[in-house]
Amino acid sequence: MSRENILLSDYEINRGDLVDVFSACLGRSLVIQKSCAEIIGDGDWSLQFSAGQIRFGGKVYPLQLIGTESNVSNTWLWGWDNVNHFPESVVALAGKVKQFGEQFGLAELKNPQLKLNEQNNGQLLSAVACGLTDENYCTFRVPHDAGVIWTAFSNLPSIPTVDAATFLSLSLNAIQNFDLKHRIFIEGFLRWNGTPYETPSAERIVAKFAQPVTIDFDDLGRIISMNMQ
Repeated sequence: MSRENILLSDYEINRGDLVDVFSACLGRSLVIQKSCAEIIGDGDWSLQFSAGQIRFGGKVYPLQLIGTESNVSNTWLWGWDNVNHFPESVVALAGKVKQFGEQFGLAELKNPQLKLNEQNNGQLLSAVACGLTDENYCTFRVPHDAGVIWTAFSNLPSIPTVDAATFLSLSLNAIQNFDLKHRIFIEGFLRWNGTPYETPSAERIVAKFAQPVTIDFDDLGRIISMNMQ
């Protein structure tokens, strides 16, 4: 089974609902961020928005501005608003966010500024932004005195698929820490990982890892158990 981004497929979700969209993006985001931790490491880094580049040690990657969090106004500002007049190439990914928001009527993506809260925050909105394309982007958080700049970089090495144990670990952590549509999250994660699965009933998914994983849902679509055979 090849990898599939369900946001860009005919998979049925409400693309005008931020929780649905975030749920579809999150599994992929978790795997990419885990892989990128090895790229970023703990060494020196620098970025240049004018050149559209971020550097980690001796490696340089194309840079995107996703958006900014302000501690002063307690707001998020999308990079596509481009108040600093960076090159259009640096806000191209953010521009796709606006296009998606306008196409599906998703207010949080088409309005330039949002009040920060548990749902509207840099981590969640950056994961969504990076999920709106087939290209792999790693998000990178840049804190400063007045808030946080959320960026992303691309041209990553090939991202390996995860095994059953990693899938379980990442999934359990996600459902404990984020407001998600569980079934969308699980199916989005499995399809992006290229893991075939069966649905023997409306309440069960069996993921065909080398060690199969069974996920059971209640009648509201919430996960009630996950077991590796």
